[in-house]
Amino acid sequence: MKEIGGFLEWETYSGAEYHQEALALNSARNALRFLLRARKIRSIWLPRLLCEVIEEACRAENVEIRYYPVDASLRPVFLPEIARTEWVYLINYYGQYQKSEICEWAEQFHLILDNVQAFYTKPLDGLDTVYTCRKFFGVPDGAYLYTESVLPEELEQDSSCTRLEYLMGRFEHSANAFYGAYQQHEEQLGTLPIRWMSKGTHNLLRTIDYERAKHARENNFAYLHKGFGAVNRLNVRLPEGPYMYPLWLQNGAEIRKRLQTEKIYIPILWPNVLKSLPETEAEHQLAENILPLPIDQRYTENDMKRVLQAVFNCMEETRK
Repeated sequence: MKEIGGFLEWETYSGAEYHQEALALNSARNALRFLLRARKIRSIWLPRLLCEVIEEACRAENVEIRYYPVDASLRPVFLPEIARTEWVYLINYYGQYQKSEICEWAEQFHLILDNVQAFYTKPLDGLDTVYTCRKFFGVPDGAYLYTESVLPEELEQDSSCTRLEYLMGRFEHSANAFYGAYQQHEEQLGTLPIRWMSKGTHNLLRTIDYERAKHARENNFAYLHKGFGAVNRLNVRLPEGPYMYPLWLQNGAEIRKRLQTEKIYIPILWPNVLKSLPETEAEHQLAENILPLPIDQRYTENDMKRVLQAVFNCMEETRK
């Protein structure tokens, strides 16, 4: 029976989510686990440049893992022994893949496309595709999955009411003050079973001005590319609503450390790769020396000027 009266709760918003036709799950890793179960996948090829949570998801489903290389342009190097009948997990790094490339690869293999870094890239018909909300917006959980497969089991809806503290803390205070809470949240999220996206996250996602965020990201990316294009070892293009600006410098790891003193925090997206592969491997160099510069909707052109100048200052200091 519906409750009547009592104290007011969080307002219910009436906007629209960006991916309305997808399945809405609680995390991208669980979207992958959904596919592994629904497709009855027992063996999969993963890129050597990847986040360890993808491997963990595959192991949780007792799927055999094999690996293919990624070259210095962030493109897959598919090995001759990959059969057309095998499943391949393809990560669209920084949203840099062209639609024509993806279509060509999809003709060769059974693909699962990871668009975790390409929220605004539209899905291709018939191609299993995973998105995350949390890399683009301040929400406690949430992923989208486009698939024609069906999972024949009942799923519960997640609940996010106890996982909002780090988001509000980051909003009202500094990132450093709530970094520990953020790490705890990440660890907790990794232990959750496959569930539908929480009501709270659905509600938050209905409040977002997706076009404004998209344009802000594109403008900031374009500004940084104008400044860094000549020194960036990556040949990058401007995707729709980009994730971050990938700046590959020969001494990127040293510059990342120096930027912290300027309160500019640049993540290492694949720290596990630095442990698993030697420095001579291309994937190690990509993980260590690409600086994923923040260009999201929180920032203006003045912020990008600060980042640009700080990076060039650090580059100059490392030459001394």
